[in-house]
Amino acid sequence: MDGRADIFALGVVLFEMLARKTPFERPEITVFQLMQAICTNPAPRVTSLNPDIPTAFDTILAHALGKRPEERYQRAADFASDLRNYKQIALAATDATMMAPLSAADRTLLVRPGTPATDPTPLPSRPGADDPEMQKHMEKLMADLDTFSTNFDEESRKLEETAKIIWAEREKAEQEAKAPPKETPKETETSASRKSALIGMLQDQAKAKTQQGPSMEAALALSAKLRQAHVYLTDFVREFNAATPTFAGKLTLPFLGNLPAMTLGGGSVDYRTAKMNDKEVIDHLSLTYVMSSSEKPRVTLNREEARMLKSQLDRNEIKCEEKEVTQLFQKVPRVTITVESKMTARVRICADYDAQVVEFLCQNVGAVGAAKFRIPAAKFDEDAVEEFGKLLIGLPNKFAELKLPS
Repeated sequence: MDGRADIFALGVVLFEMLARKTPFERPEITVFQLMQAICTNPAPRVTSLNPDIPTAFDTILAHALGKRPEERYQRAADFASDLRNYKQIALAATDATMMAPLSAADRTLLVRPGTPATDPTPLPSRPGADDPEMQKHMEKLMADLDTFSTNFDEESRKLEETAKIIWAEREKAEQEAKAPPKETPKETETSASRKSALIGMLQDQAKAKTQQGPSMEAALALSAKLRQAHVYLTDFVREFNAATPTFAGKLTLPFLGNLPAMTLGGGSVDYRTAKMNDKEVIDHLSLTYVMSSSEKPRVTLNREEARMLKSQLDRNEIKCEEKEVTQLFQKVPRVTITVESKMTARVRICADYDAQVVEFLCQNVGAVGAAKFRIPAAKFDEDAVEEFGKLLIGLPNKFAELKLPS
């Protein structure tokens, strides 16, 4: 595990807490521009958004939000120490180059909603770093950093000790394999057997400790990823609703075959939180949207086939009309079903913090019907959410490749 990625996520949380916005938000930015900004652009100086904040926080955030891992804090304890002692920190010239001044376009974010960009009336000032409410948030963040640092260092030490035992045993086995065979008294063989069993027991105990439930920092890191996914999906749905794209793939139903081309829209995103060890984490994200077409496909079937199709439509909340057809000399009753080409798609993205996986529970997403995807927390990142977005609108994607094996 690389704690520097988690430090970046905590830096984003600190920036949002101070500035009331994430580092890379811009007016009218598209999803893809936002992703590019996260990967390439320096974060803005937080003091440009809130001049009441000491410049020390520009220095601290420059080290927390560095683009390359080696530019960031190497230990969470150092991050927490700088936050506690921010009054003794000055903005260095090298740190100033790592943060970007606020552009003219970004300053429109500070204008009161509903007024022109030239209106000089500012928003009410945000609380500075010495504000009591901000101090409370800072104390909570530093407590999280302390927990993260302590647990990370302790787990690293345990893994290092276990690795030393394993390598020592492996080197001993290689030396014994190279040594010429010799007769060993029965008592010595018994002693060696007991020693090997003891080492095996210790190795099993070390392995069991590493396989225990997830550490708190791992849970917080996964929760931070879900918060980033919520930001991405919010921007995605905004563009999605404006574009109302046509589903690029094929939607099919039994007996009907391919459905008419459908447009997508009416999307919304939400999230819910839960408590874990007195800390708030993301429990799940939810996304809904509607697929529709003015065309109404129709098919005439026998009663059993009509019953099967109707059951499929009911499961997926698709409305239809049934009409029994009677014709002269017709021995088998027939039923005509007219299908309304409109369905609601739903996604629930759940965090399994114990197993460290993320589940996507889908209904009418990319295909008619229910589907479930489970991907490891390590693979749940911006690229994975991007691939899921492609699946949602029917474009070729690699999302299924991220699934855990069944």
